[in-house]
Amino acid sequence: MVKKILVTTDNSSAAWDAITYAICLAKKMEMEIVVLQVINDAIYAEWTGMLNNNLREELEKNATESLKSICVYGEEEGVRVNPLIRFGNPPHEIVEAANEDNDIMLLVMGSTGKSTVERYMMGSCTEKVAHEISRRLPCPLIITPTKARIPHARLEL
Repeated sequence: MVKKILVTTDNSSAAWDAITYAICLAKKMEMEIVVLQVINDAIYAEWTGMLNNNLREELEKNATESLKSICVYGEEEGVRVNPLIRFGNPPHEIVEAANEDNDIMLLVMGSTGKSTVERYMMGSCTEKVAHEISRRLPCPLIITPTKARIPHARLEL
């Protein structure tokens, strides 16, 4: 049984910082990575008035391409990366993914993401997942700093 690190992405620079950290950690600890991208289909449905099959397929195609580049990066570093795409509410889906795979020993997330407006109105996804540690999250959570905001962030191990 191979132990795994779950790392989330929304393709932001903060997510890439978290991915870099998770891959470095996985390499040192001889673990695999599960990289999760959650497509918040409710937001798209709200913005467009509906989420038709074409839009859903396009979102999934874009996520698949994004995750491929992360898998290649992991391979280059000698770490196996398993892509995972889910649709739904990101904090909920992240916690569910961690609960569903008993081999996930750690969750790594960036401190901020893409959606400034959503964070202002509803709180960040990372904050919501961190809140679940005492209730439903079955593993530790590491929140990485963002080099874009903290250029001297220490993300190398």
